[in-house]
Amino acid sequence: MQFAVGNGHELTCAGHDVQLLPQSPASDPVVDNMFRYAVMTGPKVASADVEPFVRHVTCGADGQFIFSNLPVGVWYAVTEIGSKNIAVKEVRTLPDQTTSVTLQHRWNYPSSWRHGPSLW
Repeated sequence: MQFAVGNGHELTCAGHDVQLLPQSPASDPVVDNMFRYAVMTGPKVASADVEPFVRHVTCGADGQFIFSNLPVGVWYAVTEIGSKNIAVKEVRTLPDQTTSVTLQHRWNYPSSWRHGPSLW
C-alpha cells in the first residue's frame, strides 16, 4: 500500500497497525468514526461488539501487509498513512483466492470514506 504526495514524496503505512474488521451493522459506525476522527483506537471507535473480531497486523517497511486464512465475506481494511491520515477500503474475500488491495487516503471531507468529495 502506498500513498503518493507532491514533489515525488511517498508516504506508506510502514510501522502502523493495520486493522481488518468484518463488515456488520456493529462495525460500520466504528469504521466511519475511524475515518471521520482520524483515530485507530480510543473511545470514539471502541466497541465491545466489534473488538473480538478485529484482526491486526503491522504494516511492513515496504508498505505491505498480509492477512491469511480469512473466511469468505466483506471486510474493512483500515490503517494510518503518514500521520493522522486514515485510509479505509472495503475488501471482499472469495474462497481459495488471494485478494490484493490498495488503500489510499482521501481527504477527510465529506466525513465519510464511502463518498468522494463533490462540489455543490
